[in-house]
Formats: sequence, structure tokens, C-alpha cells
Amino acid sequence: MKHHALVDQAFDIWRELVGVATMQVRGYGLGVSMSYEIIWESHGAVKRFLGHVNSFELIQSVIDVERDARFDDLHYVINDFLGCTRFSIHDRVVEDMAVMDKGASFSNPDIKIAVVVTSPQIIAAAREYVNSELNVYPTRIFATEGEARAWLGTSVQASNSDVLPNATMLVDMLHGVWTDEPFGCEPASARVRRLD
Repeated sequence: MKHHALVDQAFDIWRELVGVATMQVRGYGLGVSMSYEIIWESHGAVKRFLGHVNSFELIQSVIDVERDARFDDLHYVINDFLGCTRFSIHDRVVEDMAVMDKGASFSNPDIKIAVVVTSPQIIAAAREYVNSELNVYPTRIFATEGEARAWLGTSVQASNSDVLPNATMLVDMLHGVWTDEPFGCEPASARVRRLD
């Protein structure tokens, strides 16, 4: 895949810049999960964020989509924050995401991004992304998924492969505070389902 190394390099630089040490924990049997799921559709991906969303999960969700083999064929990404109950991100995360997307656009420049959100705090972050000089993808903010899909010109169409939760949990150290609580409240295995 053309952009895999670029995405990995961008994330490594981001971790160094904000001084974050990370450890990846793999496997569904651990009873931990990220606070989002990615639903792959025929020509797009829907990222549904649930519960408490932090900087690392937001960045990891970008990496998970952009390093996937299906990325080169995407026409849209829907970022659905309606299930997000708490949002705490580092000041530079929005700009970092725009930088990562700019790098990934060399592999696929034809993506539209829809953000579905009603929280004023998350709307402010989404507007920062939309207005960033680094943003290369057409991006709009909507209150409902239906409005977003109308703008994108798509309906719900899951691919044969799935709804799979993120299989990687980031355990991070930020500002000297160790965080070891699960980011979601349900085991990852509870979120594995297929849309056929």
C-alpha cells in the first residue's frame, strides 16, 4: 500500500512532538476496547465514536482508516460523534489530523468528510479542521447522519466485510499521568458484528 509508511511516520512524529509514550495491546480477549468502531461500506467508512473520546483514539481512528487496504477506494468518511459523551483532546490534535490527511491524500485525493455532531465542543474542533490551511478534503458538519449522507450522495451500504472494532488499545503516558482504564465500557468482542 502506497501510504502505509507515510501514515506510520506521521504518527511517530506526532507522538514525539507531544511527548507520548505508547504501548500497543492486541487481542480481543483482554476485555478492553477503543471508544470507536469503523464500519466499512461499499465506497466509504463510518467511524462511530462512543463514550469518552480522547486525542489518542481520534488519531488512532485516522490511522486505522488510512492504513487499511480499502482506503484507496474510499469516496467518503463519516465521523459520527453523536454517541460521544466526553471529548478531551490535546490542543494540536486537529492540526495533526489535517497533516495526516494531507499525506494520505497523495494516495487518495477523492474523499469527502462528513462530521455528524451536536456537541458545541466537538463542533468547534470540527470547524477548526474545516478551516485549517492543511485540510485537503471537502468537509462539512451535520446534525444528523441523514443530512450527511444526502450531501455525500450515499445511503447505508455496508460491505461484505463488516463492522469490526479497533483491535489496538493505546495505553499512554501524558504529562506524567498514567492512564490504564479502558477507553470504552464494553469488551471489544461485544462490538463485533456484520451488516449483511
